Amino acid sequence: MARYKSGSVYVIVLSIICFVTGMILFYYGSDRILILGSKTEGRIIIGKYDLKLYFLTVNEEYLDHVNDIKFRTEPNENKSLVSFVRILSPDSSMILIGTGSKIDDRQKRDIYNDLDFFIRNNRPEYKKTLSFITASGGIGIFLSVISFLTFFSMILSMINRVLVEKDRTKFTSSSRLVYALVTSRSWPDKLLNRSGRENKIESAAVSADPASFRELKKKVSKGTVLIECPEDHGTAASVNAAKEWASGINGDILLLTDPLANVTPDNISSLLKEHTMSGNLCTALTSSYENEMPKFFQISRNTVNKISDVSEVDKTAASENPDKEYLTGIFCFELRFLFNTADKISRSGPEQENIAGFLNYIIRQGTKTGTYNISENRIQK
Repeated sequence: MARYKSGSVYVIVLSIICFVTGMILFYYGSDRILILGSKTEGRIIIGKYDLKLYFLTVNEEYLDHVNDIKFRTEPNENKSLVSFVRILSPDSSMILIGTGSKIDDRQKRDIYNDLDFFIRNNRPEYKKTLSFITASGGIGIFLSVISFLTFFSMILSMINRVLVEKDRTKFTSSSRLVYALVTSRSWPDKLLNRSGRENKIESAAVSADPASFRELKKKVSKGTVLIECPEDHGTAASVNAAKEWASGINGDILLLTDPLANVTPDNISSLLKEHTMSGNLCTALTSSYENEMPKFFQISRNTVNKISDVSEVDKTAASENPDKEYLTGIFCFELRFLFNTADKISRSGPEQENIAGFLNYIIRQGTKTGTYNISENRIQK
């Protein structure tokens, strides 16, 4: 992120420098002259406006009582020939186009003919604009346009990135509530207590078999709902047992089956963020091989890197494939989806006895499922 910001600032500063350089080249590499004439009670008034950048007036001159116009070619100080268009009055004269102008001789001749006709005939008003751009002026226009578009696109990109970063934190707002359901036989008190404070977990429940229920009664923190479920229960049955607790709530829910001991609250924060950003209905927190894993559930992917299967392997097989992706026992679900799925699985039969079967049922349904790998700090679809 810091590297992105420094690169963006560098590009913005460079585009500003290029824009200013381009405008300077355009300023000195172009000429634009506006000539106005009017007749009032027999008097002829002609004015000349020198324009820069096509609209900025840098000089203006007038001559009253104009009665004649001349077109002359004379040598200048460098002995090269320069054409002048000069207007005259009985008492004075004024050069309309002279030595400093980049207007070519053809245009000078055209303005001379037009003004001569205006002066000698009954024509009430006159207006003419002459323009000329050198090669450097053209380069200046090109450079200014390109640098402005670059500057504008970088600003839009930075604004968009800020908005995306704001969206990434929406899960912490009161409109996106987070709950926790524990189905493991052990109580991850430190992890849940710290995560509850840092991730604003609204409520937590533990679904336990009778033997674990009695033991957990002594350990669970105040405010945690303890739910007893049947012996030898699977994941779906454990979730279903908490249906009444979840009946009046909505949001996202953390499901902790057999959480890996070294998972931190920061890992759970990342899981919640990426779950919200990805739009998944289920996101699993995963890791490469860890010796402390209670069980080894390995994720398989197809040729387009989609999750195709979750299978339990023994420790020896897992240790021989340490770079594979394994479940950490922590998942984030859309709450209603979790309980609806558990209900369907329970009614379909007892085949889904562990979390691998639960996830494989979801995968076969084509549900949008992903993982957040804490070893690589990235989400995968």
